[in-house]
Amino acid sequence: MTATAHGTVDHAPRLGLLVIHNDPVPETEIWRMAPAGVSVHTARFECPRADDTEYVGSPALALADAADV
Repeated sequence: MTATAHGTVDHAPRLGLLVIHNDPVPETEIWRMAPAGVSVHTARFECPRADDTEYVGSPALALADAADV
């Protein structure tokens, strides 16, 4: 944070990212692509699915339709 000439506080740009729990790659890629001075903040979530099934179709729709979301 830095103070500006008008007495306000200037914050560094931040990027928030939600990442599915079983994908180890996005954080590393985003950090490498982010411009200097941008901080990257991530959180992981588990996409609801039936046991013993693969992720097929649209995980975003499945997450949005989940009862607990």
